[in-house]
Amino acid sequence: MAGLEDLIGYIPSLAPVVNAMGFRKTVDVDPELPYDLSEASPEQQPLYGLPRSTMPENLPTGIKAYRADPQGKYGGKEGLETQPLQRFETGGNKFLGQQTNKDPATGNTYSDSSKALQSLYRFARANGAAEANGHPSLPAEDLAGLALKEGRFDYGLAGGSYGGKFANKYRKELQDKYNLIDRDIDFLVSIADKQRIADKHKVSFGEAWNGMGTNDVGQTGKQYAKDLEAHKQAALNPKNKELMDIIMRGIEDGKKYGFPLRVNKEKDERKTTKEVPYKKGGSIEKPLAGKHKII
Repeated sequence: MAGLEDLIGYIPSLAPVVNAMGFRKTVDVDPELPYDLSEASPEQQPLYGLPRSTMPENLPTGIKAYRADPQGKYGGKEGLETQPLQRFETGGNKFLGQQTNKDPATGNTYSDSSKALQSLYRFARANGAAEANGHPSLPAEDLAGLALKEGRFDYGLAGGSYGGKFANKYRKELQDKYNLIDRDIDFLVSIADKQRIADKHKVSFGEAWNGMGTNDVGQTGKQYAKDLEAHKQAALNPKNKELMDIIMRGIEDGKKYGFPLRVNKEKDERKTTKEVPYKKGGSIEKPLAGKHKII
């Protein structure tokens, strides 16, 4: 016995009539959040774990982002390097021997610029949600400065702090209240902890972010902070508008959507259904034959 969907597939012009009569079809709706937020690689699926209904559309796949060159060491005339960061334009880094790879299955935030930009957006969005919920956060120009200074898709998070009494307490607070992937929590904890360290020792955030010793490229915390200020200024140059746009989009979406709440975890992980109008068009596997009743 044929149903309405079969009949409309066979006679597409019936769809408006059926809809006008108030008939609807029931379709499955995927869960807002995956059951296991730890099952995907942040490098291969940077947007994994964002609520499905709030996923960003039409993020750029590549942008030109220029690091600071205040002394004109590399020939720039606007306080910027002359060549954009490969990581954000095409993916990869020829100086580190990393090749561009835009294969959806094997590319990652190191090799695929679209995934690197998704990661920039993702962390900026967490930052915006933190600001909206009264948690420690950074201004957009600080994030952009870190992105340029580090040349990384995670704003240099790899150098962040993850342990200690304050960090562990704040981590638990976030885990108890929100349903987030560990990478988001790492980022938020690092921002809060570095701000605490900066306040405690009366140093700039940049110096605290680096650490007050020497980093792996030989910069002290003070040198890093000075360099970061130059990159924050570079971020405001019109040539870096694309970078600022994606960071601001992340921040604004974070403020708009906030964080998924732990109390909604069960509901957000449940598949649901909804009623939708029939669409004009479509097809069925075989033509209808004989006499059929609409059910």
